[in-house]
Amino acid sequence: MKKIITEEQLFDYISNCIEISTYELQQHFNISSATLNRMLKVMREKKLILVKNQIVIYRPASHFIYTNLQLEQRKNIVAKKAALSIKNNTVIGLSGGSTVSFMCPYIIINKKDITIISNSITVLKIFLDLHPISKQNNISLITLGGNLQEELYSFSGEYSKEILSKFNIDCSYIGVESINVENNAVYTSIPHETDIDCLMMKHSQKNYIVCLKEKFSISKLYKWSDLSDFDRIFSDDK
Repeated sequence: MKKIITEEQLFDYISNCIEISTYELQQHFNISSATLNRMLKVMREKKLILVKNQIVIYRPASHFIYTNLQLEQRKNIVAKKAALSIKNNTVIGLSGGSTVSFMCPYIIINKKDITIISNSITVLKIFLDLHPISKQNNISLITLGGNLQEELYSFSGEYSKEILSKFNIDCSYIGVESINVENNAVYTSIPHETDIDCLMMKHSQKNYIVCLKEKFSISKLYKWSDLSDFDRIFSDDK
């Protein structure tokens, strides 16, 4: 007997797999190819997935879109790892940056009773895309507002900092440009871009870096934090 599944259940499974064949989805849910194709068509129209050669790829359109799918999938894997560390009923901070923003769907789909504080426009767009699920799981978003940094897809400035300073955050997830373990340093090329990150860390009980392994080999000019100020690094560097 074929199962009756919801779009949310199917999308939840795809997002956790990141990449899976249509055959595997049929087998897992015990549904017909017609039913599966009908549901995948709806998801494609919502720009939540990509289907290529019978492979379903989790790919919300609100993310930064890469021509290199392998790079994008690596970011998804790191983001999923970081999102799994989040406990229900907590307040979390999400900084700007693509890899951190990839955490948002995993949080909305798999967690409950979460308040997200973020200056990221990408996080805001993903939250709006998945609003029915976020409402069901009691996930709320507080955007900082302030000066729009179009090239960074984020807000910054004194207004953003004033709003952020009023919150107590359980844990923050920060994207970085460069890490040097030997020098105990986290670097950036533009100092003022890290003002929000520094303040978010100051008001957070725990702070985590979310990045790809390439960040360990990139050199930047300005040191904005000690590496020891962070409690953990989530990366694809084994």
